[in-house]
Amino acid sequence: MKKTEWEKIKEQSAQELQTLCLKLQREIVDFKMQLSLGKIKNTHTAHKKRQEIARIKTILKERELMEELKPAGNHR
Repeated sequence: MKKTEWEKIKEQSAQELQTLCLKLQREIVDFKMQLSLGKIKNTHTAHKKRQEIARIKTILKERELMEELKPAGNHR
């Protein structure tokens, strides 16, 4: 994905990101099925989808950690 697309993804809610992650995982499963049937020759597509999933999970984890740090910062 392009950088501008990732900026838009970062602005999405956690629920939307989880939905997108599930969608990408389903696409990988479908892709693997088509690959095993010999319908697809480009194997790099699954790798790109896995990278996108990793980026989305990273964004979700960053948000989770930031939420944990917010209350801790108020105790000073």
